[in-house]
Amino acid sequence: MDQYLQPIWQDSALLTIDMQEDFSRQHAPAYIEGTDKIIPELSKLVQHYRQQQRPIIHVVRLYKSNGSNVDLCRRRAVEQGMNIVTPRSDGAELVKELKPDHSVTFDAQKLLKTEPQKLAQQEWAIYKPRWGGFFKTGLEQLLQDLHISTLVVAGCNFPNCPRTTIYEASERDYRIVLVKNAVSGLYPRGEKELQNIGVSILNTQEIISNTQ
Repeated sequence: MDQYLQPIWQDSALLTIDMQEDFSRQHAPAYIEGTDKIIPELSKLVQHYRQQQRPIIHVVRLYKSNGSNVDLCRRRAVEQGMNIVTPRSDGAELVKELKPDHSVTFDAQKLLKTEPQKLAQQEWAIYKPRWGGFFKTGLEQLLQDLHISTLVVAGCNFPNCPRTTIYEASERDYRIVLVKNAVSGLYPRGEKELQNIGVSILNTQEIISNTQ
């Protein structure tokens, strides 16, 4: 692989995108098809990164009930009473399989101020107001503080937030890995387009083997 694209595993961080109850459960109000099916593989990867004491950052959405911070395509629905990832609701929480401890909950006040919330050793949550993980967030500063060169991206739902975050990361010259079997909504053309901009496409076991 090109020397500028090769993942530097010892300087990598795992990003999970929008792995929240409201997006991940079939009974939830904003369920994204296939997201429940990626939880086992993503959980395996999260546990591995914890064991290796490598950074994990959970990038999440929070929609105020008045719709004031909601992206335009969902704002009317929220204004009219649809409850999606409402701050301090069960649906806004990280899916339980990915939590470092079941007692951990999001501090909505801190997150909405765009401050990273530390969830555990080497593990944080960051709120994003739109599709991309870098847009008006503290993600880039946190990555710089951690001396990260390589981002391992997984979660919900490829056409929107993971893809946007990947392109934002590419603009900032991060080396990028997409976890093929731990992202919902991935399709062949999107996969090919990412390969064309130098993104590595690997599965969980390949990543685990490279980071032991």
